Amino acid sequence: RVVATRAPNVHPRTGDHYVPYNRLFSTLEWLQTEQPVGTVLFLDPDMVFRAPVPTRVVPGAPIAQPWYGFHAGGDILDVLVRETGVDPTAMQGVTWPALVHTRDLEALLPRWIELTAIAREEVGAWESDMFAFIAASAEQGLTWTPRTLGAWTNWPDEAVAGAPIIHYCQPIEDRDGAPLWFKQGYRPWTPIDVDPEDARLDYCRDLLVILRDVVATKQR
Repeated sequence: RVVATRAPNVHPRTGDHYVPYNRLFSTLEWLQTEQPVGTVLFLDPDMVFRAPVPTRVVPGAPIAQPWYGFHAGGDILDVLVRETGVDPTAMQGVTWPALVHTRDLEALLPRWIELTAIAREEVGAWESDMFAFIAASAEQGLTWTPRTLGAWTNWPDEAVAGAPIIHYCQPIEDRDGAPLWFKQGYRPWTPIDVDPEDARLDYCRDLLVILRDVVATKQR
């Protein structure tokens, strides 16, 4: 079911307009209002399933997707290290999809939101919530077990082989590395105008086939 929330895109303290705030505030509101107990599969809206994710977790034992190419450095992490006092080497290179118990998520979110706002104020990067997630987890001593859950375009096939979720955050490339399809130029429910077999990566072919098949059901 869908749960309505009042969460904003604007941080109430800084006035910063940043769409990822909505998800963080909405999730916290849902946890505090409905008080669910159990496993949460934390996702981005531009993710699709190609297999079920039946795994359940207990408090203190969350699971997350390894962040391919993560480097524990740069302006954002410098700011977050200063704010948290955490050793950069203690910051895990993980991201979502993530499986986390409601108890851990509710404890993590307030600091996650606060660190996101600080990173946005000082650096302003789009990925601020991703780095704040890592920093807040390290500060609270929440250790994530890495597991392949999501393929982010265009991570190598060998890095995310078998991932049950596809995150189409970047353009899908053809076999020559040129853009083939991208969400920002796509109109919902229109047939795709490319051949899935032209995609460079296996899971990107799967995504285009899923999209083609879903659109076909709408047109029947």
